[in-house]
Amino acid sequence: MPVYESEFSDSSYGFRSSRSAHQAQQKASQYVEEGRTTVIDTDLKNFFDAVNHDRLMYRLSTRTGDKYNVPQFSDSKLRQKRLNL
Repeated sequence: MPVYESEFSDSSYGFRSSRSAHQAQQKASQYVEEGRTTVIDTDLKNFFDAVNHDRLMYRLSTRTGDKYNVPQFSDSKLRQKRLNL
C-alpha cells in the first residue's frame, strides 16, 4: 500500500492506484440515485505551482522520516523551481 493511501478520504478518486475517473463517475451517479443533490469535483492541477515547496517537503518528511522518500511529482517540481526551469 502506498505510504499516504490511508490518509485519503474514501471519497477521493484522483491519482490513486486503485481508483479511476470511471469509478468516480459511477459513484457520483450512485449518489444522485440515492437522492443526493451535490457532487464536488476539485482539480488540483495548479496546486504544485503555488504551494510552498520547502514546507511541503518538510511535512511529507515527518510522515516518511526521509525527505527524499516522498512522491516524485513533488520532488521533481521542487527541483525544477530551484533550477528555474
